[in-house]
Amino acid sequence: MQCVVRLFVIPADRVPAGRPMPANKIEVEAACRDGLRKAAATQVTAEGYRIRSISFGPEGLLVYAEEQP
Repeated sequence: MQCVVRLFVIPADRVPAGRPMPANKIEVEAACRDGLRKAAATQVTAEGYRIRSISFGPEGLLVYAEEQP
């Protein structure tokens, strides 16, 4: 199963309460719905971000993350 992930990143200079940048879209694939969360988390952390939240929205997964200083 595939899913579109909308990734909102809060830049390091705006952490902890700043506005995120506009969303980037990435795709993840997993065998089940729960696996999609894990796949998204793995991909986002591999890109060097710290995850704040992951949730399912009407159009796929929403991920909010912070840039690491």
